Amino acid sequence: MKVLICDDSALARKQLARTLPSGLCSDIAFAENGERALEMLKQSSYELLFLDLNMPGLDGYQVLEALSGLTSKPQTIVVSADIQPQALARVKALGALDFIKKPVNAADLASALARLQIETGTETGSVDTGNVSLEDALREICNVAMGRTASLLAKVIDDFVQLPVPKVSHWSSRDLEMMLSSARQDQYTQILSQGFIGAGIAGEALLLFHDINETDLSQLFGLKGETAAQQEEILMDAANLLFGAFLNSLSEQLHVAFSQSPPIIWRHSKEVNSLSGEVYAIEISYRQEQHKLNCDLLLLLPQSSWALLQTQLKDLV
Repeated sequence: MKVLICDDSALARKQLARTLPSGLCSDIAFAENGERALEMLKQSSYELLFLDLNMPGLDGYQVLEALSGLTSKPQTIVVSADIQPQALARVKALGALDFIKKPVNAADLASALARLQIETGTETGSVDTGNVSLEDALREICNVAMGRTASLLAKVIDDFVQLPVPKVSHWSSRDLEMMLSSARQDQYTQILSQGFIGAGIAGEALLLFHDINETDLSQLFGLKGETAAQQEEILMDAANLLFGAFLNSLSEQLHVAFSQSPPIIWRHSKEVNSLSGEVYAIEISYRQEQHKLNCDLLLLLPQSSWALLQTQLKDLV
């Protein structure tokens, strides 16, 4: 079969290609985004498409919509970190035949192929998929962590959570200082933080609740928040949920047990000295329209952790 793998992450493409059984490894092509995938599908007849959902430009949903208008289209299996039940229902309605969560494992892949009655070999193949940068690997493991966190959040609030493509940036100490200063000065932004460390990899996770005066957190989490103390308790519950799910997913993927400090609520006058120097900053935005939820999760990894982090990521690559 001619196989096309569409994913903006080089790590995700490599992981999937190396998990494919040998019977599907003779003719594999790769697309880095939805636009390129549609171009390739119009130029050549692919029989099987593995499609990511969260991509810059045309996302997986838009690719599925475009495929519905083609007379000849491949069997499509969505491979995504967004494991919310609503995401699964939506891709099935758009014509996807199956759904596999990231990171892909051989058992889930074999089950999906069996359901589609696609005959394959019993051994995994060997495919050269090129190099993977540290930034790309960081983005993909945070993409998986983002999806698992959103799924848990969606169950708690019983609604769909909009997900972005995680952004990975290299920040100088000045960039970090400007971001923190701006956030502290905004009276409608509430900031919480939690430190973590494991196997020599240390970092800090920040949670920024924007437009906090408009967000009904008490209704969002089904708790009473009439007093300032109750509001703070709800903020801590939200932080524990989001920080815990995200860091636990990173821990599983990196095979590193993280110890986590208790989350703290920042005061606007608070000066934080623990965050300084150059960092890798991973930015993820969670949006939920009904309750006007608007928050950013920032993962900050200082330079002292980069070498050890890269060693752990090489195992994934």
